[in-house]
Amino acid sequence: TAHKIKIRRLILSENDKVSDSNVAPKFVLNGKVLTVSNIDNGTAIEIYSALGARVQSAVYNGNPIQLTNLNKGIYIVRVGKFTQKIML
Repeated sequence: TAHKIKIRRLILSENDKVSDSNVAPKFVLNGKVLTVSNIDNGTAIEIYSALGARVQSAVYNGNPIQLTNLNKGIYIVRVGKFTQKIML
């Protein structure tokens, strides 16, 4: 017997936001302001010191995250399974 297979094409543009996937979030640091893209509102963002202590956490609401309470240094930003090193 013949089997029918349906194939759907998914095309993502730069402006599409994807959660729970293999599309990594994008982090842009400007001074002590962290802008995150490619994540959905309500996504948890955690920031860790170089020693591994969580120093800040936030729930993404579409606005940049203020890091004014952090000293200069190296930090790790975690969103889901993705991590990024930043330097203040």
